[in-house]
Amino acid sequence: MDQRTGKRYKNGRSQIGVDKSLDELFDVFYSPKIAEGRSPRTLEMYKESYRYLCDFLTSYLIDQQPHKFDEFLHLDIRDDYVYILV
Repeated sequence: MDQRTGKRYKNGRSQIGVDKSLDELFDVFYSPKIAEGRSPRTLEMYKESYRYLCDFLTSYLIDQQPHKFDEFLHLDIRDDYVYILV
């Protein structure tokens, strides 16, 4: 009998970071970029893009606290935001 199982796939998402606010998650992203030695202009663009995202979420009255992003992820405004970025 063939005992091969094949490739295993991850079927779920981990819960790491779900209890953090958007500002805390941005800090987790931003701090290593400083340590990597990114140019000041690149760091400025990261902050500017984050500010635009926060403004966008606020315009749709979406709270930026933990556990509030399910509302954002299931709305068509996500597609609108991606369209704006392109």
